[in-house]
Amino acid sequence: RVFVKALGELSAKGDDMPAALRGDMAKIMVNHGHEVHVAMSDASETRKPEHGPQLESDQVMAVTKQISRTKESYDTLQAGMNHAMVADFHDKSRNPVDTLKSAGYTVGFMEEARRHALKDDLRDYTWDKAVSYHTTGGMLNFVPVVGDAAQRGADMVTSAWIQDEEKRAESKVVDENKAVFADRKRQLNALARQWHEVNKEYAAHNDEYKLADGVLYKKIDGSANDGNDRFGKVRGRQP
Repeated sequence: RVFVKALGELSAKGDDMPAALRGDMAKIMVNHGHEVHVAMSDASETRKPEHGPQLESDQVMAVTKQISRTKESYDTLQAGMNHAMVADFHDKSRNPVDTLKSAGYTVGFMEEARRHALKDDLRDYTWDKAVSYHTTGGMLNFVPVVGDAAQRGADMVTSAWIQDEEKRAESKVVDENKAVFADRKRQLNALARQWHEVNKEYAAHNDEYKLADGVLYKKIDGSANDGNDRFGKVRGRQP
């Protein structure tokens, strides 16, 4: 397929991937959000997407890193992955616990790619500009609709992520040793709440997945840090 071929060729270019392609690749990856989410979240690399091609995590990491060098393309991809994660919560063919872990892993994957994209001299000037977010829906008017409930949930997660981004921009502090939860607190908490909304019955019979006492938040926080650590070893191919 064209997407798989493009992903392979661009990932092989490493830091030589043309900056002009970042935005387009972000949109293409969002349109293949399910497959990309699987690649970002499957540490075993054995899960096959319900539809679309199975992608290689190292290639996805390499291209995600390049996309993350420009703020606008990064924003597009992150908002799209919020949509894919929430849609996965609604997949009744999967164990609810697995969908929660997958969301945490994808957040950790995205954070790892972002950190490595911004730590060197190739970071794009757009990250240094003051950015004001006005809407969430406008970012993703090209994403296939999968249902009103999932769409509303994705919008809520994206709104929470935007608050994290604005808070991070205000602090202007980069700490590579900081836990993922420190920078993604609102996004992860919003994902946990959306998961609980979809899986209330399951959570009601499993104390470790209840919102009370913050237990559920700790679950997704742990998965995000696990994903960040796991995919820290998958930083993309170098030319």
